[in-house]
Amino acid sequence: LLFESVEKRYYNVSRGICKKYKFLIDITKGVIEEINFDNNRKYRWYSIIESSMAELGYVGKISRDTFGRRVHHPVIPIYKEDLKNKGFAIIDAKCSQPKLLLNIMKEKGVIDKNYEVAFEVDFYNYLVQNLNLTNRQQAKDLFMYFLNSSGYVPDYKIHILFPVVSKFIRTLKTKNYKDAASFLQREESKIWIDDLLENIPTNFALPIHDCLLVRDKEVYEILDYCKSKYKKIDFEISYL
Repeated sequence: LLFESVEKRYYNVSRGICKKYKFLIDITKGVIEEINFDNNRKYRWYSIIESSMAELGYVGKISRDTFGRRVHHPVIPIYKEDLKNKGFAIIDAKCSQPKLLLNIMKEKGVIDKNYEVAFEVDFYNYLVQNLNLTNRQQAKDLFMYFLNSSGYVPDYKIHILFPVVSKFIRTLKTKNYKDAASFLQREESKIWIDDLLENIPTNFALPIHDCLLVRDKEVYEILDYCKSKYKKIDFEISYL
């Protein structure tokens, strides 16, 4: 603690008044520290978003949340409709959070053989087949429960299918069940914002959480750049 609390009694107990305390800061026992507050405007990723929005004719606030360090801007909720068939593409990561979780576990020496096998095919299709689910969307929803919920999942058998992953996720939720979601989103943000967007070889790009919106004529240049930096991520392209 920077300061110690000093108790000062301001009601007289001997007169039958309940004892209460006022807590004051003793500034003589403090330590002077210089605090450097984040200023997003000094980063290249912020300038790229700002100039890209301006080029498209959009204005509005660019912000970054504290939960997962995700970047928010006015184009995110409207890009699919507003920019459709106008020469733009999306660079995304296939099975983004499941694969990110796999890579983090490998870095820490944690191995779940079933989980690794799932990526030898399509991860969500693997869940469909092994848990008798209806479709890929149901598999995606189930995994989000598995990763982000406080305990309940629609199909408990996913814990049996991936026992080591289940234990690993629980270690991320020891203080709060939301910590797992926060942790993975922060890891995504380090990749997509602090590295890929910050150092991107073009001057136009907009982050859409865990993907990048780019010009279609530059998409392969940026795709090669992304692959060169993160060989363990399965990047893919889609066109608006």
